[in-house]
Amino acid sequence: MKRIAYCVIAVLLLISCREQNIDLQEQIKSGYPIITAKAMDITMNSAILYGYVSTEYLLLGGENGFIISTSPTPSLDNGQRVVSYEVDTNGEYFVQVSGLISSTTYYYKAFLNTGTTNLVGEVKSFTTNGFAFFRY
Repeated sequence: MKRIAYCVIAVLLLISCREQNIDLQEQIKSGYPIITAKAMDITMNSAILYGYVSTEYLLLGGENGFIISTSPTPSLDNGQRVVSYEVDTNGEYFVQVSGLISSTTYYYKAFLNTGTTNLVGEVKSFTTNGFAFFRY
């Protein structure tokens, strides 16, 4: 019975990742300049956030990253700004965020600041894992 449950969970995760990937590709094709993508490798106190910046804006330089908060409307007033120092040639980037609180929902959005242009992506969320208690 546990095997069936694990198989169902694995299939749902694969479908979810595939849908997110299709959604990202559709947004890129539609010309979105900055895209908030998925959060992955979520633990009790960390996560990796992914984003995308259009290559035309990437060429302008500046900073890109995420604003993360426990508020459903993340901003610099209620959250933290984390900068990505690596962007690949396709405009995809990521940031590992640590020091998070377990069992907490975080909201995040991608940002790009070129000095003359400030862009933000849509708000997305993830929940950190809770404590696991094992019985022997």
